[in-house]
Amino acid sequence: IQTGMQLPPMFIAGATDDVLLSSKNHLDLYQKWTEAGGSVEMHLYSMGGHGLSAGISHTWMARFFDWMQIRGLIK
Repeated sequence: IQTGMQLPPMFIAGATDDVLLSSKNHLDLYQKWTEAGGSVEMHLYSMGGHGLSAGISHTWMARFFDWMQIRGLIK
């Protein structure tokens, strides 16, 4: 990610108990995106596993739709 690039807004959702993708990857992406001037929203759940299929993390889809509405991407 290069500073000065025109970056689209990003939504990140993940779980810290994901055994396939470390939550550090989510944090690193968030940091790099914001450092490059991008807008990003992140929701990191303590439980949910890979694909956010367990626990309260099933609410991520509602947060995603809220984010898209606020940005005017959907009505």
